[in-house]
Amino acid sequence: MDLEFLSSRYSLYHLEHFFCYLMEDVSLPPDLRHKVRLCFQEAVTNAVVHGNQYDENKYVHISLAQDTDKLILKIRDEGNGFDIGQTRNPLEQTNLNLPGGRGIFLIKEYANFLDYTEGNTLVMEFEM
Repeated sequence: MDLEFLSSRYSLYHLEHFFCYLMEDVSLPPDLRHKVRLCFQEAVTNAVVHGNQYDENKYVHISLAQDTDKLILKIRDEGNGFDIGQTRNPLEQTNLNLPGGRGIFLIKEYANFLDYTEGNTLVMEFEM
């Protein structure tokens, strides 16, 4: 299933609706569904805020695929991309009060696989 929407603050208010739409035909245990939802919200928020910088002329593109043993979620923005290796560890003492890094940290913790490809596409896989 695919979905795209404008990079606006308004879109961020509707992330739960977007998530429910994407997951309409996907059956997951509640704990896994919670992890996928959190990763989805963090990745999409990063795409709107950091990738597209709230530019309402740019879109966030989301794709969801499911096979027998995994769920694959791709979030693509139209921004310039970033180096995922340069994100801060929010648990380090020097970073505790700094903004940023928490979303990627959570995604790394909850997804079974994470890849940042093509400059602006985040790919997350969750084992079912």
